[in-house]
Amino acid sequence: MEVHAVIRVDIKSESNVLEHTLLDESVEPTNLPLGLLQHITEDFADADDKSRTRGNTKVYFCRDKRKITLLRVYQQRKPRQISYRGYCAPEFIKHGQVSIKSDIFSLGVIITELVTGCKGNLDIQNVLRRWRYRWNKSVNYPLFGYQQVTKCIEIALKCLLDSPKKRPKISDIVSMLNALENTNEHINNVGDSLVGPISPYPWELLEFDRLELNFPFEINKLIPCSLQLTNITNDYVAFDVEMTGSLQYCIEPEKCVVPPRSKCNIMVTLQAQKRVPHAMVCKDEFFIMRCVSVNEGLGAEDINIDMFNEESGKEVDEVTLKVVVITELLVN
Repeated sequence: MEVHAVIRVDIKSESNVLEHTLLDESVEPTNLPLGLLQHITEDFADADDKSRTRGNTKVYFCRDKRKITLLRVYQQRKPRQISYRGYCAPEFIKHGQVSIKSDIFSLGVIITELVTGCKGNLDIQNVLRRWRYRWNKSVNYPLFGYQQVTKCIEIALKCLLDSPKKRPKISDIVSMLNALENTNEHINNVGDSLVGPISPYPWELLEFDRLELNFPFEINKLIPCSLQLTNITNDYVAFDVEMTGSLQYCIEPEKCVVPPRSKCNIMVTLQAQKRVPHAMVCKDEFFIMRCVSVNEGLGAEDINIDMFNEESGKEVDEVTLKVVVITELLVN
């Protein structure tokens, strides 16, 4: 989605309202609080460059003494992700409308941040996957805690609906949270006999032995990291790995078909670097592994990108693998 706008901000003005004139003539001009614009653009008033990025939103602007002109806002939406701008409801951003349901939207953003531990878009399936992995590796994870997390995400998604009328009332949210509390008390009374590994979600096709790839960095050395996949279904599952970021990796195999109830070992090697990568470079490194069920007899050479498109008609499990480059132990 691309929105063109011209916004002029008087940096030293005490007014908290700025004029937002959309270049699209079909949309009426809207007044936006100055704090909102600063939140969206991470307060770019002191920036020297001509663009700033926040999540999937990129803002292009130019400076002229006391004024800033916002030239363009570009936002790219990804499948299965819920996007929002700060804590403000879309009806307020577009039309300046405020109601109780606007507060409900803000509550949805807060719940999302509490569940994910970060700000930005909500990738529902990967959030649930990471909670399950975290608890399965913990000795004392809360009984049925994953159900509570799932319910919190469900509440957040309802709060983040574009239509204010479709968002829940605060009384409905309280009732859902009380139901979670009652469930927790009942489980505690039962005891520890129900403790066991949390089963994969129905949409998970491959089980990963880790969701973070750790590379203890050394200058001018190849750094390997192994990854084991397990096909937990009765179908053949094909996967394809997409590399992101600026560092170079070698992945073997990069794509493969895993037979039912079988394992596949992958070796990911960080290529030799002449210098220590910058912390900001390491922060944005991750892999995207797409998985889909396929027919028997398909080989790695038959795997193509079209198999993982929504147009294929098949459910695609998109797994995000975080890359952690460990540089703290290096001595200058």
